[in-house]
Amino acid sequence: MKARDANMDLMRITAMLLVMLFHDNFYSIAVEEGSITGFPSSQIFGFALMKCISMVCVNMFILISGWYGIRPTLKKFV
Repeated sequence: MKARDANMDLMRITAMLLVMLFHDNFYSIAVEEGSITGFPSSQIFGFALMKCISMVCVNMFILISGWYGIRPTLKKFV
């Protein structure tokens, strides 16, 4: 049996949290719809910073899943 890699599990948990943060920022705050005129500049900067940080979450999760899920064999390739 293969031992679990705690560092990759921690990275996967981080990716999951970033996905939730990205969806929360995108859907509930409505920054993308242009209705940000009522927010102060510092809060708009915070929203943008959260989005920039959490934007890598899907790519990171796919790379982690691919690292453990893909076992290259000739049969699977064909």
